[in-house]
Amino acid sequence: MAQTLTIQNLLQAIAHYTVQVDPDLLTDLQPGYSAEQIAEIIPFRLPAEILELYAWHNGTDIISHKNLFYYHHFLSVEDAYQIYQDLMQTNREIEFEAYEPFLFPLFDFEGEYYMVQMDENRDDYGSIWFCFHSSGQVYDSLSTMLAAIEECYAVGAYFIQEDEYIPDQPKVAAIKAKWNRCRWNSDGTTLSYRT
Repeated sequence: MAQTLTIQNLLQAIAHYTVQVDPDLLTDLQPGYSAEQIAEIIPFRLPAEILELYAWHNGTDIISHKNLFYYHHFLSVEDAYQIYQDLMQTNREIEFEAYEPFLFPLFDFEGEYYMVQMDENRDDYGSIWFCFHSSGQVYDSLSTMLAAIEECYAVGAYFIQEDEYIPDQPKVAAIKAKWNRCRWNSDGTTLSYRT
């Protein structure tokens, strides 16, 4: 059952589903990085779950742009840090925090990102946010994000049609809400479909 799997087991399971539409994914995943290697590139600490993500693999090459899940590309540490620096430069240029400085990109698609919350002083430290024109928390943690995505594949909420994965949006929303309390409204109902 997904609840007992480690982050690396969940990632491997997700990759297994993804290769059904993109057989080259596994060969394009780059070797993993240690926490020490990451610290040589990034001048701040990332949550432990993110270190586990990068211990598994250091993303895929940005040129190949292979998708790890659904339609999102897994950024290497170097590419993620470059994007982070570019976003912070945009903030300086416009003299406004259009991009939250406490969010670090992990997965991208044409300017939209899944990012990790890395401010240890916040209650939602380590949560995953979706950022595209605005930002908001969409997963409680990387592990709950991956568990929900793995279940979406396992039960056919993401299903193959014409060599790509298509979401059954109501099923996807229910699974993601099951794994992530941040997808619940204060009255106990679940939010409508969110990426």
